[in-house]
Amino acid sequence: RLLNSKSYKPVFNHGSKIGGRFLLLLYLENAIKTPRLGVVVAKKRVKRAVGRNRIKRLVRDSFRLHQHDIKSCDIVILARDGIAEQSNEAILAELEKKWQKLSKDA
Repeated sequence: RLLNSKSYKPVFNHGSKIGGRFLLLLYLENAIKTPRLGVVVAKKRVKRAVGRNRIKRLVRDSFRLHQHDIKSCDIVILARDGIAEQSNEAILAELEKKWQKLSKDA
């Protein structure tokens, strides 16, 4: 996982984007053999900690299931407005599309 700002900074500065309605995916190839994930869910987007944790849990679980299809890159997922009102199924469906697009692009 991406754990500190030093790991996030190159992805934010030089990464490529895959946009979506409720999620934005940034990625940048890395020298490590495995993909790494970072999730950003701002208080501004989702007010309650329960909601932020739910979204992060869904993203991490979806990544765990699809990481073998993804080449080695650092990935940051940003939550956008309106994600708090979405069901788990809608978030997972959008993530599925992102992983497919990422496996083709990266």
